[in-house]
Amino acid sequence: YQTFMREFSMARRRCEGTGLDINSTIIDNMKRVAVRHCQGKLCVTPSGSYTICHCASSPKESRYAKCIYGQITDGKVEFDLQRFHELQDINMLHRNECQHCFAKWNCGGGCMSKFDAYPPEQQEEYCRYYREHLKQLLLEEIDAACIKLRGKSLQELIS
Repeated sequence: YQTFMREFSMARRRCEGTGLDINSTIIDNMKRVAVRHCQGKLCVTPSGSYTICHCASSPKESRYAKCIYGQITDGKVEFDLQRFHELQDINMLHRNECQHCFAKWNCGGGCMSKFDAYPPEQQEEYCRYYREHLKQLLLEEIDAACIKLRGKSLQELIS
């Protein structure tokens, strides 16, 4: 991850002032505070079902039934508002792993599709990466603010 984060940061710096923007979900999430990674969607599947997650769009997928909260049948719309709210309530406030994590308000507990699909070891690895990348991005933001306000990098100011 260190190599990726270093290269990602270098690419972002190289693009400054060029009109190109290198972005990521983590950068977008730094601009918000949320209890959910994804705010939930009104996704319509090819079969006319409403699903909260675009990753669960086919009855052949194991998560499909878990994510459905409505259906369009013969032009009639059926929408289970209670089920939609139940799905919206799946968030980091109910995940023990998130309770003491500094990134929880930006991460929002991660993608529920990933946590349904991945074993605990892989989930922890995702969390570790997210925390490290967020930490790096926050340090870069602080460094840029120090240079702008004080004319010195964060490293120069603390040494």
